[in-house]
Amino acid sequence: MRRTLLVTFAVVLAAGMAFAYGGMGRGYGMMGGGYGPGGCGPCPQFNGQGAQQGNQQLPKALTKEEAQKKVDEFIAANLKGYKIEKTQEFQGGRFMMYNFFVKDASGNRFILRVNPWGNVVGPFIAQ
Repeated sequence: MRRTLLVTFAVVLAAGMAFAYGGMGRGYGMMGGGYGPGGCGPCPQFNGQGAQQGNQQLPKALTKEEAQKKVDEFIAANLKGYKIEKTQEFQGGRFMMYNFFVKDASGNRFILRVNPWGNVVGPFIAQ
């Protein structure tokens, strides 16, 4: 009886250790990854921090004047009659972003956001 109990305990312990290691040679953890056996190490689709790479480049620092120029172009093409009422800059992630509050003669208000890559996003309804 004691021998059966010890053998069962050893099998359960070995199975638990194999599962914790990743089992079946898949690397670290249940889903593999890392530099272990079966892990892809520096996979081409992921950077070192686990974030997906792609063709996206880091943005250069966008100044408030450059952002305003982009918004002026957007307003001229899409929101005729609107004027910039207020500007707000804020830290978005690691880069500066800008909100432009625009208003027309009727009192309609929108928010246009310029992201770090210089894209104008919106309009969003302003309260």
